[in-house]
Amino acid sequence: MWEEALTGQIYLGDERFVERMKSKGERRQDSREIPRAQRRGKALPLERYLRDRNGRDAGVLRAYREGGYTQSAIAHALGLSVSRISRVIGAREAKGKT
Repeated sequence: MWEEALTGQIYLGDERFVERMKSKGERRQDSREIPRAQRRGKALPLERYLRDRNGRDAGVLRAYREGGYTQSAIAHALGLSVSRISRVIGAREAKGKT
């Protein structure tokens, strides 16, 4: 019966088919076609990012990349200019590439 073929509660097919579909779903998480906001998980409060144990600049980069916070929001929270936050992010990104 079809009830016996139902595996994982979203796929209808044999084990090989189910594994093939699951692997396609896993690869899709890194797809550039999915907006970054939909790929990342729920953001932490901004203050948590800014108390990063690796320093303020690391926290700024994490808040921007992982948390999805705008440079304006980060600048306001730290009492800095948006251009300063932009330079911090740029420097940290360049440091990570070398």
